[in-house]
Amino acid sequence: MKYSLLSIVSNFIVIWFLVRINVSIFEKYINTDGKTKALFGLIELQYIYKYYFLSIILVSFIFLCYAYKKNEDIVVKIAALISLGLAILSIFINFWKWFK
Repeated sequence: MKYSLLSIVSNFIVIWFLVRINVSIFEKYINTDGKTKALFGLIELQYIYKYYFLSIILVSFIFLCYAYKKNEDIVVKIAALISLGLAILSIFINFWKWFK
């Protein structure tokens, strides 16, 4: 059960950091004027480092594969799989755009 728990913990750490990044992007968007909002994609490029979290997600996926290999508890494995999906979605979907 330790590999699936490691996967869950690492996924939630990634999700927490990505939520903070999206909040920071949203705050910058709110504080900009109209001309800058038109070219906000250039400002958003400052946060390209959020894709580095894919390496942590890859490690989490490896932990999840070990959990399936070791036949750990199915409920914890499913929770790890769901948190892995949420972490991947939170990288590629810009949640801050929903609140503009």
